[in-house]
Formats: sequence, structure tokens, C-alpha cells
Amino acid sequence: MYSSTEVWIIAIVAVIVGSAVGFFINRYLNPLPRRGREFEEQLHALQEQHKNYRYDVNAHFNNTAELLGHLANSYREVHNHLARGAIDLCDPGAVKLLKLLPEQAPVLEEQLAAAIEPPRDYALRSPYDKGVLDEDFGLDKARGGAITEPPRYL
Repeated sequence: MYSSTEVWIIAIVAVIVGSAVGFFINRYLNPLPRRGREFEEQLHALQEQHKNYRYDVNAHFNNTAELLGHLANSYREVHNHLARGAIDLCDPGAVKLLKLLPEQAPVLEEQLAAAIEPPRDYALRSPYDKGVLDEDFGLDKARGGAITEPPRYL
């Protein structure tokens, strides 16, 4: 038979060889580490794509704001041209609404400030009154009494 020393040496060598073979099999045949790298690459690509998308959105809105500014200036120029023509060509009392717009102020800022107010049909007259859109608005409760329920069928 084998001596105990030989058994121990064979066991240690078998463990070392088995560990090495298991490591290499796991390393080259297991797709998970490669898939992890693929997922990381996909994540980085998506993050880069998202960053480019955000840049494009910011550029789009900056360009839109600039174009709207040009549009407002063009509108102001056309309006002022019409106003100057009306002042020069029409009777002084005939043109009341067409006035020159200031060059520095936004086109509709003053007009919008005066025109914006809450809708009146939603507003309550007092905290205890009901508004126009309330279900009971305008119904006289003293005249009809209680509303009867329709008959129930069993």
C-alpha cells in the first residue's frame, strides 16, 4: 500500500491541479465576466448617448429662444412701421390703437400684464356663496323641497 506521506502528496497535487483546471474552465468557458464587460460598455454608450441628447435638447431650446427674440423684434419693427405710417398718413384722431412700441421692452409685456386676470365665472362672490360652476348654483331650495330618489328594484 501507500504510505500516508504519499497519500498526502497525491491529495495536495490533486487539489492544486483541480483548482487550476477549475479556474481556467471558469475563466474561459463562463460567459458572465464577458457579459459584465459588455453590459458596462453598453452602459457607458447609453450614458454618452444620453449626454449627447441632453446637449441637443439644450441647444434646441437656446436656438428656439433666440429665434423667438428675432421674431419679437421683427414684430415690433413691423408694428412700428405701421404706426409711423398711420401717424404720417392718417388723421390724428383716426388712429387711436396703433401706437409706437418702445424699442427696449418686450412686445406684449405691457399688454399681457393688463389683460391677465382670473376667469370671473370661477370666482366666488364671497367665501359662503357658491360659484357659477357649482352644482347647486341658481337652484331655489325652498321651492322644490327634498329631491326624491327613484324607486329601487330588488
